Amino acid sequence: MDAKAAAERPVKQDEKTALQAEIINMLFGSNLKSFIVASLVAITLAYVEYDQVNNIILFGWCVIFCFVYGLRFCTTLYFQRHSANYPTDYWLNIFRLSTLACGMAWGFAGYYFLSETNEVAHKAFITLVIVGVTGGAMVVYAVDAITSKLFSGSIYLLSLPGFFTNETELSLAMAILLAVYIVYISIASTNLGKKLHENILLHHAAIKQQEEIEKLSQHQRIHLDHTPMGVIEWDLNLCVVSWNAAAQEIFGYSQDEARHQHASFILPLDIQHQVLQKMHKLISEGNSTHCQNENLTKEHEIIYCEWTYTALRDSENQVVGLATLVQNKTEFKKNQDEIQYLAYYDTLTDLPNRRLLTDRVTHAIHSSSRNKSYCAIFFIDLDNFKNINDLHGHSAGDMLLKSVSTRLKTLLREEDTIARFGGDEFVILVENIGETLGKSKKIAELISNKIINGISDIYSIGNVQYRTSCSIGICNFLGDTLSVNEIFKRADNAMFQAKSDGRSCFRFFDEKLQPSIEFKASLENDLRDAIFDRDIIPYFQPQVNHRHELIGAEILLRWQHPKHGMISPAEFIPIAEDSDIIHRIGTEVLQSACKQLAIWQNNPETAHLVLSVNISARQFMQKNFVETVLSSIQIYHCSGSRLRLEITESLMLKNINELATKIEKLRSYGITLSLDDFGTGYSSLSILRSFPLDEIKIDKSFVDHMLENANDAHIIRTVINMSNHMGMTVIAEGVETEAQEAFLAENGCLNYQGYLFGKPMPLDDFSDYIKKPLSLH
Repeated sequence: MDAKAAAERPVKQDEKTALQAEIINMLFGSNLKSFIVASLVAITLAYVEYDQVNNIILFGWCVIFCFVYGLRFCTTLYFQRHSANYPTDYWLNIFRLSTLACGMAWGFAGYYFLSETNEVAHKAFITLVIVGVTGGAMVVYAVDAITSKLFSGSIYLLSLPGFFTNETELSLAMAILLAVYIVYISIASTNLGKKLHENILLHHAAIKQQEEIEKLSQHQRIHLDHTPMGVIEWDLNLCVVSWNAAAQEIFGYSQDEARHQHASFILPLDIQHQVLQKMHKLISEGNSTHCQNENLTKEHEIIYCEWTYTALRDSENQVVGLATLVQNKTEFKKNQDEIQYLAYYDTLTDLPNRRLLTDRVTHAIHSSSRNKSYCAIFFIDLDNFKNINDLHGHSAGDMLLKSVSTRLKTLLREEDTIARFGGDEFVILVENIGETLGKSKKIAELISNKIINGISDIYSIGNVQYRTSCSIGICNFLGDTLSVNEIFKRADNAMFQAKSDGRSCFRFFDEKLQPSIEFKASLENDLRDAIFDRDIIPYFQPQVNHRHELIGAEILLRWQHPKHGMISPAEFIPIAEDSDIIHRIGTEVLQSACKQLAIWQNNPETAHLVLSVNISARQFMQKNFVETVLSSIQIYHCSGSRLRLEITESLMLKNINELATKIEKLRSYGITLSLDDFGTGYSSLSILRSFPLDEIKIDKSFVDHMLENANDAHIIRTVINMSNHMGMTVIAEGVETEAQEAFLAENGCLNYQGYLFGKPMPLDDFSDYIKKPLSLH
């Protein structure tokens, strides 16, 4: 009931507003006529009673009458011009007040004129005027009961004392009769008002209904004339009866061409029987329906349409045909198909994406639960994929991903799901690989070896030959013991372990290794948030010559972890290199080195010092690496000749031509380069001749055993001789004893770095180290 009342309330409010507006229009509309009639009656009354009433009283009443009716006249004129500026309640109250004033003016006439005359004829005339004015007003004001009562009540109540100034039976009788008349006319006025209200409401409802009918009719005409939907009518034999312009636009047939054609003329052969059968069924059952199907245009083009069928009935409720609305949804369907594709497939490789893979793994879990057969997820990550992006750009990386996805399709069964998980990660779902865990692992091992052997190859990427391999993590599962996310997580962790174990291999998920994997993952997340000079702290290890003179230092990083304390670079640098974090850290170290060199060069005691910075292979092979180095030098205005970049042997096997170009450009700005950890990698002496390096650093692993191991000693002598012959300086790292220093000096290595001369230390400690005489440790 409350809801119904709430719904009806606006309608009633609308009717009330319309009724009130009509009442005001009727009241003010009759004002001018009433003014003229009242003025004529007032003039007549004043003329007849001129000799009977005191002239002062008569003049005073005339002034009151003129003021009241003049004000009313002005109000009427103002209403006609400004009625829309004020609400209806305002105008109604104004009219009621002016009516009360007019009634009081006539009441004063009744009182004073009756009191001033003793002649019966004049009293009768005055009473007749009151009766006439009251009766006329009651009819005119019947539309508003309050206005009617204000006017008649004010006249009677003010006139009444005038009848009793001369206490005669005739005066009393006239007063009583006037009262009876006013009561009677009030009742009649009230009834008339109700009828008028009903008529106003009926008139308002009729107008509104007519407007609604006209509006509906207009909308129907617009709909039929301009609707983009095809409107087609069919007879009982499914032949076209009517065909609008939109239908012509959709199918290409004009109205004349389409009329009397059978419905089959716009249906492809393969669905004709199905659609026609549906239409006949609608006619026989008299129903309506909504469907979508393919259709045929005049040009024999297949389009996709949306249809709404409605059975047409005559006045006797007999079905006489079908009315249909049709829309061309071809573009919409293409867009929907494209959205569906984008939602579930990877646009680069055309493989299922993570969402579709998740759906299929969910289905596999249920299927495995029913069949009691194991499934396996293979999480594949391409090894060193970031290098191809760094070396040749993302377009080359995209080409490699497409090639790998094509290769994977040839290695697996059609029913297996191969998905691109993101970046360079692929995930494969293989179902029904054994009823026991052992058997499923054996099959998974065979599949993994097949994938690794198939993927590990040289790929032609444009003009570049690029070798890649992959690491695989495997998670076997049976039924719903694991959630989809947990399966992915376990396979991902197993893949992480495969990478940690040297890449180009596979690993099954092992719960024992989970804490270590999660720790490394958390370190990577923390490393992304680490701030240079606060968390990542540069340490300086001294480099000296054979006279124990300080010649420079190497920047070595330490990570002050808020939870795990000091973490060595051996632990966090590989994590940084496996991600994109190494680029940020490398840039920050370069800028820190240039800033420190700028400070040193302003001091004669430190201006000669050279500062060595380790550069990772990924960092060096960035396209903008040279620009990054030069920018750092320019920002801090330091000398490039005091900056030494240490690169590793592994870098020398990657794109030799590009490497040589970058080295030449760096050296043209005075920057020197050092080959770090020489002898531990795969570089040959012939490759060394291809690069204009300035220094070779002998690795600590050879220095540690050169006094006891003849082979290590021979390698060191060879490196020293080769370096001297090629014009490169030699420095040995990891020198910890005076005997090691003596051996190196005896064989021609005159520069050293190691604990014998000083451990890596913070900048403040290194600044103090510079000021003190060198002492061996």
